Amino acid sequence: MLLPKPYPDEAVGSVLLRAQQVYGISLKAMLAWIYEMPASRTNHSFHLSTDVDRIATLCGMAPRDFLYEHTVFPYVTACLPGKYKESLEAKLLASRHCRPYPIASMVGNIGVGASTRRYCVRCASDDLVRYGETYWHRVHQLPTVLICPVHKTPLVLTGIPSGLTCGKTSLTLPSPAYVRPVKPPLTMVIALTLARLSQDLLSGRYDHGIDWHDLYRTRARKLGFVHHYGDTASGVSALALSEVYGAKYLRLLDCTVRAPWGSSWPALLLRSSRNQFVSVVRHLLMHAFLDHALVDERLKSLMDKVAKPLRTDFQALDKAAKEAIQREIKRHKSAGTRTTVGHLLHVADVTQPYRHNRSRFPATEAVLTEFRGSDQSERQLGGRAYWRARTPSRWGLSSKREATASETSPL
Repeated sequence: MLLPKPYPDEAVGSVLLRAQQVYGISLKAMLAWIYEMPASRTNHSFHLSTDVDRIATLCGMAPRDFLYEHTVFPYVTACLPGKYKESLEAKLLASRHCRPYPIASMVGNIGVGASTRRYCVRCASDDLVRYGETYWHRVHQLPTVLICPVHKTPLVLTGIPSGLTCGKTSLTLPSPAYVRPVKPPLTMVIALTLARLSQDLLSGRYDHGIDWHDLYRTRARKLGFVHHYGDTASGVSALALSEVYGAKYLRLLDCTVRAPWGSSWPALLLRSSRNQFVSVVRHLLMHAFLDHALVDERLKSLMDKVAKPLRTDFQALDKAAKEAIQREIKRHKSAGTRTTVGHLLHVADVTQPYRHNRSRFPATEAVLTEFRGSDQSERQLGGRAYWRARTPSRWGLSSKREATASETSPL
């Protein structure tokens, strides 16, 4: 007994469903025959199988061709390092007598956001005319695909669980009875971009040597996500991404973006990191966002704020600081008290700007230089109260008692 030859882009689970209908046996019996063990002990899903060699042979295909053309393996491993991806491929193509490799971790992300099977009405009609029957396409079952990348029409939700179960409902193929189309929560442009990118990943067209973090960071900077001091505005990029997709859609894909924005997953994707094991869904969301970040009108204010940061008017700030410091010095002079440069800068509210941009405050610097040699300065020409008491003659005082008296006096 052989399995039917797979149609173009047909999911491995769809092949088994068609075989079950052709031979008229239960899915349990078919899985037990394929794996030569009870169905309860098999490790199989609708999207992937551990014993690829066995199923490919029964379908008359080379195991590697079957793995890349009829499972989601190229999709879930598209953004992984090349060596790690090759290791997974070797385990899945190994002899079925080897220890089965658990596939739950590989296909887990597929079920998030795509818990039920979907299909394109126009694709099903074309398949019915061309092959005499319909089947489940791989690309339609991906969580980031809401629109058919071929016909550019919304997919139809069936309500059938995406897993390969033995219930009667799950054993059906696409049918016109299911007419509830998906309502994409995204703009058509971004939905089509996600579908196209997902199809590209599924076809294995990406180089596994790409440094994704560096690529995203370079593209984000070209779009204007750059702080005025030169660093990539990763936090603003994360906020902009959440505005494009919306909280509802991100929550559906288990990719919620939360504050603080600088520590969220989109911000981390824009930084150099050794952690290369990021969900392919998050990679796709970032990729599509950078393709169309300037399309959404809601982002204009964020983009303008980052691309054209507010510049400090140092000339006006210097003038205001000079006047505030002069008023404070005059007040201390009238009261007969002393103060410090730090206090004067604090009163003028220019402590940090003055510290980092001292050359931009010439008027303020002139006032402070004059102040340091005045009677109102706590540091008398560099001498502290302790040294005035220790060396009174140096400061024109006749005795330590007079030095102490001068410190307790208002001036």
